[in-house]
Amino acid sequence: MATPIAGVGSGLDLESIISTFVKAERSTRESSINTRELDYTAELSGVGTLKASLSKFQTVLEKLSDPTTFYQNKSTYSYQGSSGDTSNILSASTAGVVTGGTFNIEVSQLAQGSRLDSAAGAFSSSTDTVGSGKLSFGAGSDTFEVAIEATDTLEDIQSKINSAEGNFGVKANIINSDNGPILTYTSEVTGDGNTLTVSNDNTSLDAISTSMATAKTAKDAMISIDGQTVSSASNTFTNAINGIELNVNNLTDAGQPLTLTVGVDTENVTKLVNDFVDGYNELQSTLSSLSNPVSGPLAFDSSVRSYESQLRSITGSQVSDTSGAMSMLYDMGITMNAEGKLEISSIGKNGQPSGAERLENAIKNNLEDVGKIFAGADGIAKQLNDYTETYLASDGVVTEREAALKESLKKVDSDRESLDRYMENYEATLRQRYTALDVTIAQYNATSSYIQSVLKPVEKKD
Repeated sequence: MATPIAGVGSGLDLESIISTFVKAERSTRESSINTRELDYTAELSGVGTLKASLSKFQTVLEKLSDPTTFYQNKSTYSYQGSSGDTSNILSASTAGVVTGGTFNIEVSQLAQGSRLDSAAGAFSSSTDTVGSGKLSFGAGSDTFEVAIEATDTLEDIQSKINSAEGNFGVKANIINSDNGPILTYTSEVTGDGNTLTVSNDNTSLDAISTSMATAKTAKDAMISIDGQTVSSASNTFTNAINGIELNVNNLTDAGQPLTLTVGVDTENVTKLVNDFVDGYNELQSTLSSLSNPVSGPLAFDSSVRSYESQLRSITGSQVSDTSGAMSMLYDMGITMNAEGKLEISSIGKNGQPSGAERLENAIKNNLEDVGKIFAGADGIAKQLNDYTETYLASDGVVTEREAALKESLKKVDSDRESLDRYMENYEATLRQRYTALDVTIAQYNATSSYIQSVLKPVEKKD
């Protein structure tokens, strides 16, 4: 239904009057909604920036909260005049900080498992049957058993052994040689004295157990470290050098030792400390920008100021359980400047070493305390990581603030819809009132015209 045009009867420009009132009413109310929407959107953007910054900083904190991060070693290898990756021959790994040093290592023998073969000509076909009973397999302390039925062929026996419960690494195979099928058992158990044995409880099974020949015996791995012979039941030497695990994969040439050098990976620790300083300063800049009283989108958010305050408090605190030589970031050369940012100075003052020199000395000579200051029970990185998690957790400060702002923005959308409905009613009410006025004025105008016509003087005729 078309909306009637107001003012037709009276001749007044009532449409302009109605339009002016509607615009004025909407402007006041809409301005409030727009302001709230802009504020909520800016805050939500600020919370998003805060969340991203905290997450980025937490990535650094998680590394520094792990004590093993600081107790890493660096291994270098040289073989036949070339340095680089020698994992095809030997690789080394460490647990904790080791004394380190340089070692000449020769690999003369790799650990191997054992193998048993059935006698040539014992079988004419892989479908031969051999008897019934129970086979018992053993290698070192490992054992398992397989039940054999009278109707089982060599192929059936092969399948039963390979799928047997408790099989410790025995593989049965059939080689179809010119002398007929050969049944083989290969054991993965290495080390001297661990050669595979197979027994039975029925002599009909001798051909696939006690009568099989040993084609390969189990052996230890053998290496020489600076002229000292060391053996291992496997190709892994767990403590041939204190704190260092060696894994051998191939033999070295006779008289050509591989040179292994192990030392503390100070470069990696230094990088991690610098990453912490950089991450802290980047986060501090973000917090200052977000909480700026004039331009910050989270200027009135107490949670930001609270985090910033706690950040500085934890960073400047002392850590217990150290040797006493160091207990704070300051002791290792990390200081806080007037802007609240961390720095590692390159210039010493009053004859004292620079921050960079103090850090280098701490990592080189007191790595254990460095690790405790960051990752100890009350270490700085650990405390900051735990505190940051209270902001980023699913029920944390940032998550709840983000959810509240999104809900507020939904309320803004709802308020806009309510405003549209209100303005429709408001305009309808105005039209109703001005239409009545229009009718009244039209009636007055009609009455006035009638009276004028009645009272109009009669023209005289000549």
